[in-house]
Amino acid sequence: MAVARRKKRGSAPTLPKRDFMRLFTDNERRAIIGAAMQNVDIADWKDGLLLADDIWLDHPDLLSGVTAIVAAGLLTEARKDAILAGETPT
Repeated sequence: MAVARRKKRGSAPTLPKRDFMRLFTDNERRAIIGAAMQNVDIADWKDGLLLADDIWLDHPDLLSGVTAIVAAGLLTEARKDAILAGETPT
């Protein structure tokens, strides 16, 4: 189970990239990878994740990317909220 860590920058929860990706189901990750091959905005967001050291769950870039993934029909609002809360899928 992923555990959010707190860093000095405010009180925003952060996760290592691997733990962040584990917040998505296998099917969600595969759908995002597939969509990134077709949608430059999703590809750009995904590439930004790869460049990050840690993932801030309230970072504006992360929030806009996850919102775009919901708009593309790859996640529900409920799943988006769970991911941003750091909840691993069951």
